[in-house]
Amino acid sequence: GLDWLIVTVIPESDLMAEIHQNIRTTILLCLLTLGLAIASGLITANRFMFRITRVNRVSQELASGNFTQRLPADSPIAEVKALAQSFNKMADQLQQSFDWLENALEASEEKFTTIFRTIPDPIAITNLTEGRFLEVNNRMSEFYGYSRQELLGRTALEVGLWTNWEERQQFKHLLETEGYVCNFEVTTCTKFGENKVVLLSAQVFNLQGIDAVIVIIRDISAQQAAIRERKQAEDILRQ
Repeated sequence: GLDWLIVTVIPESDLMAEIHQNIRTTILLCLLTLGLAIASGLITANRFMFRITRVNRVSQELASGNFTQRLPADSPIAEVKALAQSFNKMADQLQQSFDWLENALEASEEKFTTIFRTIPDPIAITNLTEGRFLEVNNRMSEFYGYSRQELLGRTALEVGLWTNWEERQQFKHLLETEGYVCNFEVTTCTKFGENKVVLLSAQVFNLQGIDAVIVIIRDISAQQAAIRERKQAEDILRQ
């Protein structure tokens, strides 16, 4: 019937050694897991950023007009693969649209060139700032006696087409303020020194990003001569 108290003494190192070893092992495993997670995340992020960078580069190429660029659609990531397929489909549609527009533009330019060359009135296209000839039709060369090469890149003032400075200033002022001129009567000079009375009609328009002017010239020298003869005849009859 005695109550015994038994006391067991164990060294702390013997009790805590395994616990400390387990703690160190747990910390090492946690650090290893964290390192693997970070490495895996970096690899995945780099691969994803590489593909996003490629999408950006190809998009810039498309924006600059290079429609031959395509994205590889073999990515193991389903979302990136779907994005590449959609992007390539869009690029194909852009290529088709561009080809169609290019063909339509070529046909339109061919029609414009044919009409521009064969119109019976002299026509010239100049830039608005300096008035330099950008293009002239065949009738323009025939009317003034200058070849196309002699006119392109020069102004009407340099060639000597203007004979009256005030008429030139009035024409320029109307063009700059109104944006167009209709049947403005002036006297002009040909390469051979012949003065002719013409009607100038002009319109400002945008040509490939620059302000240009298309000028149509109507020769009324014969009409003016007929009017003068008629007036002379009327004066003679009146006398």
